[in-house]
Amino acid sequence: MAVTNIVYPYVFEGGEKAVASEVNADFDQVKIFANSVITEINAINQAIADLEEKPTREMFDIYFSIKGETPTGAYPLWTGETITNCKILYPDFWNELNRLAGINAVPTVESNAAFNDIVEEYGECPCFYIDTLNGHVRLPKIIRFISSISQLSELGTVYNDQIKSHTHGLPGANSACAGGGRLLYVYGASDSPAQANYRKSSVSGSNEGYPKHVRLPLYIQVVNNTAEISRFDVDALKKELENALADLQDAYNGYIAGLEDAFEKAKANLAEAAELYKYANVNVPVASFVQDATYDEYPYKADIVLPEIGDSLVPTVIFSLADSESGNFAPVAESGAGYVRIWAKEKPEEAVVIPTILCQ
Repeated sequence: MAVTNIVYPYVFEGGEKAVASEVNADFDQVKIFANSVITEINAINQAIADLEEKPTREMFDIYFSIKGETPTGAYPLWTGETITNCKILYPDFWNELNRLAGINAVPTVESNAAFNDIVEEYGECPCFYIDTLNGHVRLPKIIRFISSISQLSELGTVYNDQIKSHTHGLPGANSACAGGGRLLYVYGASDSPAQANYRKSSVSGSNEGYPKHVRLPLYIQVVNNTAEISRFDVDALKKELENALADLQDAYNGYIAGLEDAFEKAKANLAEAAELYKYANVNVPVASFVQDATYDEYPYKADIVLPEIGDSLVPTVIFSLADSESGNFAPVAESGAGYVRIWAKEKPEEAVVIPTILCQ
C-alpha cells in the first residue's frame, strides 16, 4: 500500500533560519507521497480490470483436488449431478458442450433413464446427458479409476470388473487306466493317493476388485475465465477493491485540498524564520571586473562588497531589463564573507547599476 504519512527532512519553527533548498526538499517529500497514492490508485484500478481478463482453467478440464471445497467455476464429477439452467448460467459451456456432442467428441446419452441404467450396471457413468428442452446438463459420474485410451473410439467407454483368464491346478498324480484313459489320484491331508479327499480353500471380499489407492475429489471446469466466474463468485472481492479504491481516492483528494494551505503556511514560515537582506540600486564599478577561470563562457568576475553578507546565504541578483537582455551577465551568483560575486562575458564599459540584490 502507499505510504500513509510524510516524513519531512526539515522541520521549521518560528525564529529559525530557513532556505529555499530546505523548503523544496520538504515539498519533494510531498510529491513522493502524492505520487505513491496515485500509483496505488492505479494499481487497484488495474486489479479490478484484471478480474475481467485473467485466465484460469479451460472449460472441460478435469482435475483432482486435495481439499473438500469445490474450486471456483467447477463442479464435482463423483455425484452425477445436474446443472440446472446450465444454458443460462454457463452459456459458453453449454454451447461448447453441444458443439462437441454434435461431432461425437464427447460421450453422451439420450436420456436421464439411460444415464441411470449405466450407473446401475457399472456404478458410474462417463457420459453427459444434455436436456436440450429445458437447458439442463447432467454431468458424468466417475468414482473409480480412469485410464487412457488407445484410440478415439474408446472415448467414454465404461468397463466393469474383469479378471484375466487363468487355470488352477490340484495337487496329485495320474496313471494309465483300463481303456486307455488316465486315472487321477488326488492327495488328501495324509498325502495318500488312495484317498479321494482334497484340501479346500476359500476367498472372501468385496463385490469389486481394485488395487491400493487414495481417493480425492474429481472436478470438471465449466468456466474458463474470471470474467464469467465473477458474475457468481467474485462480486464480493471486486466490491472490496472498489471500496478500497474509493477510500484511497477520498484520502488523496483530501490531501490535495490541504496542499495549497500547507504551501502557504510554509512560505509564511520561511518569511518569518529566514534572514533576508535586500539591497537596491547597487553600483558595480568597471574596475571591479577582473579575469576569472570559474566559467569559460563568463571569464570576468566582480565582487560586490556587502558587509552583512555571509557565505551561508543564497543571493538573488536582479539586473535591469537592458542588462538582462544583453546576455552579458551569468544567470548565477555566489555569496561569500562580505560580498556577492557575479560573472560577465565582457568587461563593461561603464559601471553597472543592479536594481535589486536579495540574500537569504
